Amino acid sequence: LAVARRLARVVKPQDTLARFGGDQFAFLVTSESQPEPIAAFADSVRRSVRAPITLGEREITLTASIGIAMLDDKQQPSEPQEMVKEAEIGLYHAKKQGGDRIEAYRPALKKQGQELVAIEEDLRRALARALPSTKTSRSGTPSTT
Repeated sequence: LAVARRLARVVKPQDTLARFGGDQFAFLVTSESQPEPIAAFADSVRRSVRAPITLGEREITLTASIGIAMLDDKQQPSEPQEMVKEAEIGLYHAKKQGGDRIEAYRPALKKQGQELVAIEEDLRRALARALPSTKTSRSGTPSTT
């Protein structure tokens, strides 16, 4: 609740804040259209979340990983779901880089993600071929076949 209140304070009247569930929030920023002010807004969100919160006698500090999807003057508006996916790709890249970061979506991030999925699938197939399958016997102990 404290985080939601903090986030609501940084939103301009023409912008929208929505909770996506759990610890994920989304902003629809219509008050800005240039990358620099949007990045500055994202940084103010990150700093707002990082401010310590007092719980009883303890003080905790949270961090925020932020993914940004933007339209520039040359792009055609995409479907809202596609914009959300692009922001999530930026978010997951920010988390992968250690968190407490802001990452704007760019097509190279999507390609990196697809390449990672392909590598993981190749590793799973290689492990499945290299390792004997294991089954559990009736007694509950693993047996190799």
